[in-house]
Amino acid sequence: MIRLIPNVLEVRPPGWLAGLLVVAIAAVGMSAAPARAATPLVPCDPVNGGKVLIDGEATIVPKVNFRKKLSRLGLRLSTVTPGNNFTGRPTFPVAYLSFDQKDPGLSRVKLAGGIKFSDGAGARVRLTSLKAVLEKGGKSYVTARKGANKLRIFDLRGGRLKPKQEDGELKLSGAKTVLTGAGAKFLRDRLGIGTEGSARRSPAPLRKGARYGKTTIFAYRQLAANTNPEGEAPDPPPEIVRPDGAKSLLSAEIKWRVRDSFIRYIGSGDGTRTEDGAYGDPSQAIDGGPLLTYAFNFPFSSGWTDGPSDRTAVYGSGLVGFRYCQNTINFTVSDPEIELNGDSSQLIFRVNGIDGTPYPDSRAVVVGLRLSEAALVETLGDTTTYTGIPGYIPEGSTGVFADIYPVGDDFGSLDLTLTEGP
Repeated sequence: MIRLIPNVLEVRPPGWLAGLLVVAIAAVGMSAAPARAATPLVPCDPVNGGKVLIDGEATIVPKVNFRKKLSRLGLRLSTVTPGNNFTGRPTFPVAYLSFDQKDPGLSRVKLAGGIKFSDGAGARVRLTSLKAVLEKGGKSYVTARKGANKLRIFDLRGGRLKPKQEDGELKLSGAKTVLTGAGAKFLRDRLGIGTEGSARRSPAPLRKGARYGKTTIFAYRQLAANTNPEGEAPDPPPEIVRPDGAKSLLSAEIKWRVRDSFIRYIGSGDGTRTEDGAYGDPSQAIDGGPLLTYAFNFPFSSGWTDGPSDRTAVYGSGLVGFRYCQNTINFTVSDPEIELNGDSSQLIFRVNGIDGTPYPDSRAVVVGLRLSEAALVETLGDTTTYTGIPGYIPEGSTGVFADIYPVGDDFGSLDLTLTEGP
């Protein structure tokens, strides 16, 4: 399964799409929009499809001299589980491997477990969330977690780096591993080395450029066969029933803004696409990020509004695709149906997914709508404009984004401009 971390932090295996779409459906009457044929999806891997399997291991072996110098300071090294020292060489399982789509020479490897510095007096430092950033012909390094941030702890020099993106395989052998200035200072400060009043006044060997040892990595990723290529859909929501006397809509403008962090995540992969008359807003660079399309517009097909019941139904056409083959995301949403009905307002799409996001071509509630919290509602004559109706993950969904986006969490917004007929 793929792990979606909000604001883009790491990846986990996906079971999230069905979770996003399996939602509680209000028992309201509906009237069907015309069904359309499924748009064929191109598998990320035409042979296998399915989810990503990751395997491999890394060894970060300290030099004997480094261990001896630590021992003189009363310090010892050990591994944090699932890292281990069973073979006498500190070994860490590979948790994730990614190849940069824009720079074939750049790859990233996340390691499980960590390295622990400790003494007999209770002082200890754990270096966890280890991540090797490897650049062919450039400067490679290893980061570790420092609170909510990352700390560049080691620089990797030399060695032989062989990334084989087409085979999903990477090898790094014999890279000299040295402490960075920031890494050495972090360890000294946390262990009380070289500080005034410390019993261990000498900062050696924890200096910038101190030789720690050697790093070797072997990692690979491959797609497993997808045994359920069509997935299993929940019952589709009921059709919206048009009340007697409801007025037809002459026109409507439909704009759906997707959650920013999700667009940034997809944008780091293959990105989005539009078809069948749907189109994206101009790209934006948010918070210094890349230019990405966050909002999508859908052609109007039909609709109605009913004053006595204060309900409106809007039907559109067009398709938006989301694809991130490295993480086996490959699905589309199309033919939006919008029901404005107080607290039961919702946005329905026809969803079609394959690879690691299997979903049979069918209607599903994708987001609920907080109609009463719209940023602005304006009526001028027969035209009403709703700006910024917040979307959210509906109550009753199961495993929404692997529980990263909880029930009730924000998920984009909707803008609507509706013009009534006579």
